[in-house]
Amino acid sequence: MNATIKRALYRDHVHAIALRIIAEIFHRLPSLNSIMLSGYIEGQDIATGHHEDQYLLSVKVDREQWKNINFEAPEVIDPLAALEQFELVRNMTKTGIFKAIEPKNI
Repeated sequence: MNATIKRALYRDHVHAIALRIIAEIFHRLPSLNSIMLSGYIEGQDIATGHHEDQYLLSVKVDREQWKNINFEAPEVIDPLAALEQFELVRNMTKTGIFKAIEPKNI
């Protein structure tokens, strides 16, 4: 598997995980009206050698907007496009390389 395919799989995986977490939270907390989700990896600062959290994406989702997703046909939902309809902060190249961001604050 070449590097481009691996990055695409990783990109899709990160976005799908975010969607799943949001879905679980809305399902388990029916009175919640909005969610702020930020995803990060543990990285290493190349300048200092210290470990640091590197945020990959941050998204705010309102329950009313969330209801617009047709979960009756999950096979046709593109996780990237689904998250892009919300307040999304992400710095990613077209080939799926994530760059660190500042997470969104409520």
